[in-house]
Amino acid sequence: MKLTTILCAILTLFSIQLENNDKNSVVLEKNKHTLNYVRQKSFSTKKIQSTNIHYTKINEIVNNLMGNKEIKKIENLYDIHFDLMYYLVTFEDSGYLIYDLEAHDYQEYSETSSSPYSKYENEMKIYIGPGNYCYLDDGTLKDIASGNTISASDQNNLETIYENIQDSKEEAQNEESTDSANDTNSINSRPDSYDLPYSYYFANLHENYANNYFGSCGYIALQITLGYFNNFGGQGGLIPDEYIEKEQVYSEDPSQWTESAGTNFDFQYDLIQIGKSLNYDYAITMTELEKIHEEYVELYASSYNYSSASALFDEMLLGKNDLLTAYLYLGCVVVLGIKGIDFDVTNNYISGHAVTAYGYVNKGEGYRVHFGEKQLDLTNVVIKEYTIDSFFALKYTSSHKHSQNYYYVEPEVITYMCPCGEYSYHYHDWEYTNLTSSSHTKVCKECNATIENEAHTFIGPGIFKTCSECGYSKLPSVGS
Repeated sequence: MKLTTILCAILTLFSIQLENNDKNSVVLEKNKHTLNYVRQKSFSTKKIQSTNIHYTKINEIVNNLMGNKEIKKIENLYDIHFDLMYYLVTFEDSGYLIYDLEAHDYQEYSETSSSPYSKYENEMKIYIGPGNYCYLDDGTLKDIASGNTISASDQNNLETIYENIQDSKEEAQNEESTDSANDTNSINSRPDSYDLPYSYYFANLHENYANNYFGSCGYIALQITLGYFNNFGGQGGLIPDEYIEKEQVYSEDPSQWTESAGTNFDFQYDLIQIGKSLNYDYAITMTELEKIHEEYVELYASSYNYSSASALFDEMLLGKNDLLTAYLYLGCVVVLGIKGIDFDVTNNYISGHAVTAYGYVNKGEGYRVHFGEKQLDLTNVVIKEYTIDSFFALKYTSSHKHSQNYYYVEPEVITYMCPCGEYSYHYHDWEYTNLTSSSHTKVCKECNATIENEAHTFIGPGIFKTCSECGYSKLPSVGS
């Protein structure tokens, strides 16, 4: 199989160029920013406005983004300097929105996921950016995802990240007028908002992926990405069966499958071993992730075709939104490196966080992502584009191969369903054990499905009865 590292279609259509950038040397953003006190001082005069102004704007945003949502509560949400910078908006049924008092706009939102602060009703809530949610516990700053106490050095790192995000936000706001005046034909040729086909795979993936230990979020994002193509991308067999977590379903409609089939911890472990063979750590860059994927294909999926690309945005000429929306619209899953710090990383440095993007809104103003954090269960969240530093895009292009990772159980047969509508069947070949006068246990010789202490079904004329399944004979009682 010939490896294609840049999507040819996008190269042709959008003339992507990397400015003196060997994409195998891409690293996460680690620039240090001094605290912008001038900006903070300026904001302190802006935010002293009637709360009614903000509430009106919040209602406008909610109606535009989620017209059917009813606001349940609006709470104060503080930045890393413990200044009031945001409002946390929660809704009656599900979902949340974080509103930026300075920008008069959302910073992130979800129609379905619960707020990461939902278990901390009475604590002071601190927000740095997507993925970095904290609270004060009796005067101690703690990270919600890991539960760890945040050290003084990590708090300094969070301040740096916060300022980095604020700077990027201001740059994005300054570029908006230029972008609107010089909108490219390429981005106008795509819909304003778009989700990958079967996007509910990501939204419903709550359990079947590994925990984020030691900052291994990049590996988790690769797990999730390969799982999508294996299950809903027509690439059955892309992941070896011993790594698959199958799901029992109760409907023939894939959109009604409430939990997505995925992969187990062993898959995560072996992906990390691939990384170690390349001298990579648990925390990896997007380009390292691309290399790990290349090695994975050589080992496990050499007959499958794919296209991929990775880059750091500071080293690129082309606009971020134009590029990412193009990849998504062409069917790529895009792993995003976002500004942040992962408190499971053993080294004390700003590591960023990897999330899996499967859609965009408002021409790339926001990206719909799966966070890959079981503790947070944020599977359907829209984050702002200015929080993104780097990316790894991947699309598999092999001809359709059916998957068998969703199944429906009936007494004598298991039906395996590919989301394309193709069914396959497994009929049990029972072996009977533990025969008693009233019941038997049966075990399938092939799949080990077991039904214990099933009552005999006796048939036969007169007083001589035999179980129609296991053949057990019931002798007549003495005196009968």
